[in-house]
Parts: sequence; C-alpha cells; structure tokens
Amino acid sequence: MLDEPELRKLVNGFKGSVMFPIVAVAAFTGARRNKILALRWADLDGAGKKLRIERSIKKVKKQPLGLKGPKRD
Repeated sequence: MLDEPELRKLVNGFKGSVMFPIVAVAAFTGARRNKILALRWADLDGAGKKLRIERSIKKVKKQPLGLKGPKRD
C-alpha cells in the first residue's frame, strides 16, 4: 500500500501521458479497470467534486464488449 507522498509521485509520473487520467482515477478512487474505462463525462460532478461509478465494461467470449451495472456491495 502506498502512502500519500508515494501515491502522488506515482500519479505525477504519468503527467503528460495518455494514461494519466486512468492512473489518477484508479489511484485516488480505488476503482477497478473495467469501471474506470466505462466512465462518461456525465458521471463527473466537478462542482460537487464527485464521481459516480454507474457501469462497468463486460466481456463475454466471442462477443463485442458491452456495459453492465456495477456490483453493489
């Protein structure tokens, strides 16, 4: 587990990379890959500083990628 300075160093290492947004969201939310990749701009409330995880990418053998609702714990 990374402490806060290590986490910031990791994320800052990706600045300028196309991977930066994905790494930043993963690092600071703990969300998993398929949930991050299914995010839409409408899921972000910049004024309220909230991000809703509403869907996930699903893969079924020999079928195109699709979307599904995330598991609720």
